[in-house]
Amino acid sequence: MGPDSRPMTENESGSVEDAVGQMLHRTAQPLTVIRGILELSLTQPMTADEQRSCLNQALARLSEVTAEFDELRELVNVRARGAGATSRV
Repeated sequence: MGPDSRPMTENESGSVEDAVGQMLHRTAQPLTVIRGILELSLTQPMTADEQRSCLNQALARLSEVTAEFDELRELVNVRARGAGATSRV
């Protein structure tokens, strides 16, 4: 997650759909940055160290996106357990 992100929670209405919308909003920017970094690394001449730096930056942003999806998965699982479901996402 980025420095201004907060853990995903259901809003006052308790809507999983709203939580999903928030997650999608928070992941759009890191995904755009990842795409830009990778496109740059493929189209610009770079040293091996510069390529490595680009890949490390992309991995760092990907970690943010992964954390958002992990939070969403946990929210869905909590809701499913509350509804009596036995399977996990």
